[in-house]
Amino acid sequence: RGITTIGQLRQVPRPALEAAFGEAIGRQIWERARGLDGREVVLTAAPKSISRETTIEGGTIDTEFLGGLIEYLSERIGATLRLHGRQARTISLRLRYADYFSAHRAERLLRPTNDERALLVAAMALFGKLFTRRVAVRLVNVSVTNLEPDRRQNELFDREANRRWYLNRGVDAVRGRFGWNALFYGKGLQLREHYAEKPTGLVLSTPCLSR
Repeated sequence: RGITTIGQLRQVPRPALEAAFGEAIGRQIWERARGLDGREVVLTAAPKSISRETTIEGGTIDTEFLGGLIEYLSERIGATLRLHGRQARTISLRLRYADYFSAHRAERLLRPTNDERALLVAAMALFGKLFTRRVAVRLVNVSVTNLEPDRRQNELFDREANRRWYLNRGVDAVRGRFGWNALFYGKGLQLREHYAEKPTGLVLSTPCLSR
């Protein structure tokens, strides 16, 4: 009938396992069945920064389209921050124009956040300060730094912050179950006309997610 439980596996002598699977693998199976593992525990380091960017084929000066991209990238950053239980204190925006001129600006947020709406408001304010040339934009980059653990508690006197907190986690739950494209809102809806989709989101041109 074979072995179907760890308890049964523990009854198998080590030499028998080594004969069946080889010395190294047999010994490893024998040890794991007894909860023995001498490997060093390696903790996954929390991200120190999160960046999302994409290039735009041919470039564009369409502020609505660029705003939609910034909104989408801000959403992705917000979701990633929440996934890692982090909040950001600083957000930055970088634009690269078709003539290879780059403009960059960073801003310290009033308070740490992982709410994409708050990130979007700050990113769009930076966009208004950076997009001052009548030259097509070829690359958009949104990034957050100065990350810290998400220690947020229910803010009894900030009903909007509480509403956003529960809304974001509801959105995360839906996307976690049905895929990112299950929910689109705002200017992000317009991007679906320009980009193909896959379960994890839009297929952007040369997308990049770094930490």
